[in-house]
Amino acid sequence: MAAHGDAHDEVHEGPAPGHSHAPAPPHPHRTLPAIRELILRSALPDPVKASAVRIFTRLAEAEGRVHGASPDTVQFHDVGAVDAIVDIVGACIGLHRLGIDTVHCSALPLGGGTVSGPHGRIPVPAPGTAELLKGFPVVDTGVKRELVTPTGAAILTTLAAGAGRMPPMTVEAVGYGAGTMDLDTPNVIRLFVGAGLRRRPRRRPGRAGDRGPGRDHGGRHVAPALRPPHGAPRSPPGRWTSVSPPSS
Repeated sequence: MAAHGDAHDEVHEGPAPGHSHAPAPPHPHRTLPAIRELILRSALPDPVKASAVRIFTRLAEAEGRVHGASPDTVQFHDVGAVDAIVDIVGACIGLHRLGIDTVHCSALPLGGGTVSGPHGRIPVPAPGTAELLKGFPVVDTGVKRELVTPTGAAILTTLAAGAGRMPPMTVEAVGYGAGTMDLDTPNVIRLFVGAGLRRRPRRRPGRAGDRGPGRDHGGRHVAPALRPPHGAPRSPPGRWTSVSPPSS
């Protein structure tokens, strides 16, 4: 989600001798209502549709605040292109197929430097990304590259029930995804999937059999360890997933 090989600007080394090609067609510009209709008219499972629409709505609201516009009138540039729709919907499909109840993630690496966008050179994190990261734990790793894109920030800040240290869980599986961008540190995203743990309620003092707090296996989770950001719901027991972005 946060690891990627595509910056907002396209870099081309120049044609080889005897080689030429036409410029790539521009990404289509779409509005939130158009993307929402595209998702809702699809044959995807209802939970996937709901999560994808929530993510795009949050993204449109953040971009709207940056540009002083209504979310429904925001013109998505690269974010509205097919690849970004696939990224967001694909993440929701993956979590749905894994049967994930709760998502957690580590603090997100801000990155640094600048990237090229539809409005010229902009600082990293991009304004839309910075808006999405409000109230979310972040860390400066010193890497001067774009480590969290607006799309990745929208996915994680919408779906994650918490961010920070990894919550108690029994790990069942670990997965990795590698980006194509060369960094001084591994450019990988790591996913832990497992059963969440929950505390038994503390019994009143003096009751027979009171052994103090204990832990039960809860549902299934996918997450890196995190603490819930301000206003985020507490994680219910279930199947969890923990996400650890690169360089975090």
